[in-house]
Amino acid sequence: MWNHDLDFANFTRGESLIFSLLNKEKVKVEDALGKALLLSEQFFPKGFEGELPLFGQTANKVHVKVKVTVIVEGEKSKQNLVLQDEEPVEFINSQALPEPLRSATGSKRTLTIMPIEVVNMEPEKPFTPRKGEEQTKGGEGARGTVHGALEHSHTRPFVHDFWFKNCPLLRNHDVIDQDNEDVNWSFEPHQTFGFVKCTFKLVDGWEDEKPENQNDGQALVEADAGKEVDSDEEQEDDDDDKLKRSFEFNQELNSYAFIEKSLQTKFKGPASVPSRVRVRIYLVKAVCIFGKAGSFADPYINFQLGRNVSVSMKNMVKPGTNTPDFYYVEERDIQLPYDGRLEISIMDMDDYATVDGLIGGTVIDLEDRWHSSVWKEHNRLQTVPVEQRSLFTAEVPGKNRGSLEMWVEMIESTKASDIKPSDIRRPPEVGIEVRFVIWSAFVVRPFKDEHTDVKISAMLDCKEYGGVQPKTQETDIHYTCTDGKAVFAWRIVFPHIQMPVFACAVQFSLMHSEALMGDSVIGTLNLDLKKYVEKVSRDLIAREVGPTDLQFQPLESTGAEEEEPAGSVNVTLWVMTQMEANTRIQGVGRSEPNDDPQLITPTEGRDWGAYLAGFGFSLPSLGLWKKFIPLFLAGFAFLISMVAFKAIGIL
Repeated sequence: MWNHDLDFANFTRGESLIFSLLNKEKVKVEDALGKALLLSEQFFPKGFEGELPLFGQTANKVHVKVKVTVIVEGEKSKQNLVLQDEEPVEFINSQALPEPLRSATGSKRTLTIMPIEVVNMEPEKPFTPRKGEEQTKGGEGARGTVHGALEHSHTRPFVHDFWFKNCPLLRNHDVIDQDNEDVNWSFEPHQTFGFVKCTFKLVDGWEDEKPENQNDGQALVEADAGKEVDSDEEQEDDDDDKLKRSFEFNQELNSYAFIEKSLQTKFKGPASVPSRVRVRIYLVKAVCIFGKAGSFADPYINFQLGRNVSVSMKNMVKPGTNTPDFYYVEERDIQLPYDGRLEISIMDMDDYATVDGLIGGTVIDLEDRWHSSVWKEHNRLQTVPVEQRSLFTAEVPGKNRGSLEMWVEMIESTKASDIKPSDIRRPPEVGIEVRFVIWSAFVVRPFKDEHTDVKISAMLDCKEYGGVQPKTQETDIHYTCTDGKAVFAWRIVFPHIQMPVFACAVQFSLMHSEALMGDSVIGTLNLDLKKYVEKVSRDLIAREVGPTDLQFQPLESTGAEEEEPAGSVNVTLWVMTQMEANTRIQGVGRSEPNDDPQLITPTEGRDWGAYLAGFGFSLPSLGLWKKFIPLFLAGFAFLISMVAFKAIGIL
């Protein structure tokens, strides 16, 4: 607290005030710990009183409280009998504005001035594409991933509009959830007796029925014949009509699904369904939950497309692995709707059996995709999301046997030669470096005698890790933590993670450290890094996450519904390519180089008083003399050694 007053004369409207927080040892403005900006509009002419955030090293952590009072020079001169001479007005002020622009009403422009630590730039929205201009292809970088099947996806990157999904024909069953990923009715032979493609809507009994030959169906018929439909003749239901049927019922579906001619035109008309369709099946990789005596599976792919196309890829078997990668595309022509069923099976090659075993399979309805406007737009841009489809078998129904990563594209056969297949090359072997900075821990449970000697360890679980640093790294110790707050500012580095990875995770452990009894784990937390390293490997753009708070789960659960965490840690994550990391090398812990960010050894819990307090001792308050304790101990040890050498005759 300062309570210091300053007067600024010759203030010109439009000038801003910058407050700098300086260190006692470094009084230069460029070495400021933080800066706060107060624009002219904030305090002129009515003044200002309040808190301002500091930008810089203390960003978003420290605020400065200021009060600014504006005294107009004319009002101040009323107390004097002698009028003061007016000072000449500068033609160019500090904001590079000439006097005519400052005085003209409505001509003044406000400049946004920010401290040097903040980029003085505001992003602008780009121009929208010109009408008729084709959008740029998204490519592999824009292709999202759906953790499941497209027909069950209701969130980004794909919100499906498959209105006629296959409904299973069942006996003695209650209402089922068609979006349940744990059940695939195509592999339930004793419960499923076929499928029907249908949709429905609920309407109020007093809804006005429209004649079948109304313009809704006629419009689709005309569109199918190649005629243009006048937009004035297009009829949309008003709010009253929407209130009479199912909530959020799709307007597009309502325009054709319940009119016989429109429905036939939509699903069988030559404009909607060409005579031949080219299907491109992109097979990326799989995870097989399967085992056989003494080894892993030997997987390969079979698929049945429509009525006549059956393909076996046994010559591309992946021996001795449960995580095969294929990176293969297969193209075939089909006729919709007769060949709209695609079944992909992952087989296990067995040299000692007459028939190879089935690991699992999945079934895709291609007709749903072809008539989906959302899917068609993705297909046109070649950004159809990658599906991670679950695998099932009829022998063991209801049991997940793994997943297959793939996607499907379809093009009219006559146009297929003009559209090249999407790129499905194996990703390059990119090296990744992962860095953590553990800033602090808080709400740490007391472990012994109402205090804890806190230490945090990080253990990497990744088979593709080849760095020189150990897989388990630990911070230093914060001794005698009694209030649950521990400070570390410690860097952990895991270099040379070779992509692609099967799994990549790190386990943080909150521990109480003792010199004699060893470390005792208080709580743990697991952080999955796979999605971060894969994104950086694909985009080659470094990512920074945090700082954020993560909670440790206690080792011994109490069984309560809302169990209190064992503590929390504030941590920041950096993921970058190894090439970029080699240009920004940082040491482990606080070792050099140490500037990105610079980590300073904390004073809390690191002195001799905190160390001895754990044994029940306490040092007297010696002030600055505490810093000389190690020197005194070294001198005392030197004297003892000299006496010992003298006694044995060495000196």
